[in-house]
Amino acid sequence: MSIFLAILKWIGIALGGIVGLALLLVAAVLFVPVRYYIAGHGTEAGKTEFGFRVSFLLRSVMLEKKTDSDQIRIRICGIPVGKPFGGEKPEKEKTETEKTEVEKPDEKKAAEKSSKKEGRKPSNGTAEAGTAPGTADKTREEKKSPERRSDEKTSRETKKKQSDKKKSFSFETVSSIIKEIRDRGNRRAVRAVWGEFTALLRYLAPKKVRARCRIGTGDPSGTGLLFGGISLMPFAYAEGVQLAPDFENKVFCADGYMKGRMRTIYLVRLLIRLYRNRDIKRLMDYFMKKEAA
Repeated sequence: MSIFLAILKWIGIALGGIVGLALLLVAAVLFVPVRYYIAGHGTEAGKTEFGFRVSFLLRSVMLEKKTDSDQIRIRICGIPVGKPFGGEKPEKEKTETEKTEVEKPDEKKAAEKSSKKEGRKPSNGTAEAGTAPGTADKTREEKKSPERRSDEKTSRETKKKQSDKKKSFSFETVSSIIKEIRDRGNRRAVRAVWGEFTALLRYLAPKKVRARCRIGTGDPSGTGLLFGGISLMPFAYAEGVQLAPDFENKVFCADGYMKGRMRTIYLVRLLIRLYRNRDIKRLMDYFMKKEAA
């Protein structure tokens, strides 16, 4: 009996440890912030470079792209995982493609030489001598298999259906959608969605920005007008942003970075609020029925 109780105790300890680890992982995903870092650099020659980094849990999981490279890598605990994606092809693939491109004209020349030796003309897709063009088209149609004919028929039908759908989209559907949005309850739904969207943008906005820019259009009056418009924007007065006009040269030179973070729990709360909103539910049900009809 004591052995049975000891086995149950160790099973309970193991299950408790697994449940505790699962709860810890869920809490980390929900409450530990995901941080992002974006950096850019633009030279006077017109060359621009940028890089970014998205990290989680003290950079134990990281997606990054360096400014001096076009490749994007995933790192777990600093170790690259999988192959980098994006950027240029490796040198081996380039050499293989170049070889095939070089070999293609050589193969064409060899085929032409062999056809001349045999006394045949190279096939250029034209009709043979002594046959009318109409008969050649008929023979081609006869050679087509029934499966190929059925495939062509289905493709024509699908194209016709797509054209019919495009024609069915008229001003009546647009006016009906606008009419539903103007309804009092639907206006409340649109207002709620717009409010949540703007709040999400404010939440995702970078918390720290550093930028140095030198801009010139080559014309003093044009540069003055440009900076007059920039002065109306709020980002021109952000802390760490330095904008310098160049009234003599046509130049755009910039260097800077921005940092920010977000927590997954905010997105979960946002989705729950949208799901519980009755006006949004009613508007979504209307659009779903409209699509089904």
